[in-house]
Amino acid sequence: MRDNIVDIVKIIIKGKKVQGVGYRLFLLEKALEYSISHFYARNIDNNIVEIFIQNEKSRVDDFYKIIKKKKPEDALIDNITKEPYEGDLSIPSIEKYYQHLTLKQISRGREEIVSMPELISGQVGPIISSLEGIDGKFGEVIKRYGLFGEYVEGMDNKLSSINGKFTGMDEKLLEINLTLNKIATLPEKLDELPDRIAKAINSNREG
Repeated sequence: MRDNIVDIVKIIIKGKKVQGVGYRLFLLEKALEYSISHFYARNIDNNIVEIFIQNEKSRVDDFYKIIKKKKPEDALIDNITKEPYEGDLSIPSIEKYYQHLTLKQISRGREEIVSMPELISGQVGPIISSLEGIDGKFGEVIKRYGLFGEYVEGMDNKLSSINGKFTGMDEKLLEINLTLNKIATLPEKLDELPDRIAKAINSNREG
């Protein structure tokens, strides 16, 4: 009957390289594999990943054992610890966390598009259009998270900032294209230059 005991824990992963290596996605996959019902993971500072889990004690223990043995390929870990979680925050279901992580990855993709050279960015207009409406989806996810929504609330503001960066992109690309067209005609003008000089010299002599 011990398996029916619900356990709520916080797991802390510390290391030289635990962020930017797909650690949260790895943890989500393991949580799904071990049928964890309530799950949340977030990055803290630059070298910590914090995990909150709520499930039957046996499943929580199995999950903890596997992440002590396995890790993302590029991760560099110092230690992994587990402690009871007695906070007031309601841990979201793993389905809601999956939605949150998916939207966050999409947001990161949009930021990377903004950082591309403008000429390249102009080729991804259809992709940008397909991402419209994500702001509203973030709002829905935040409401569903309850108190944990405070950790994703800032994502909505980031998306608004990203959209602002795209404003005027078409005009800038048009200016670049005009400049490139002018540059493209330079070889022809240079080819004509000797004839023009010769004509000018002859004209001066005749004068």
